[in-house]
Amino acid sequence: MQVMLLWVVSFWFIGSWVIPFVAHMAGFNKESLTFRGQALFNLVTDVTEGLAGIAILHRCLSRFCPLPSDWFRFSLKGNWLLDVALGCFMFPLVNRLSQFNLSLLPILPSTPVTLSSLE
Repeated sequence: MQVMLLWVVSFWFIGSWVIPFVAHMAGFNKESLTFRGQALFNLVTDVTEGLAGIAILHRCLSRFCPLPSDWFRFSLKGNWLLDVALGCFMFPLVNRLSQFNLSLLPILPSTPVTLSSLE
């Protein structure tokens, strides 16, 4: 619970306050940026949020180190290839069912709505 709460708050704080404030102090206005500038702005935001997430995980979970040596066993044996193939083949079906569900509700648009033209 602690990790999830800190993660959500840090994403909100960094994405809504820190990066826009730093960009404003540097003289950038997000609305006046070109597509490349908006992409760079989003990349910086995503990388900063990712680093904050890693820091939160490290800080909250470091007391559980070291883990037993057999905690994360890695092996290429087994039916994992079948599971991966099934997941890949199921994606179009799940995507089609999602589109069908959206078409059942005439209130919601049936096409994906993005937050910006860049996304």
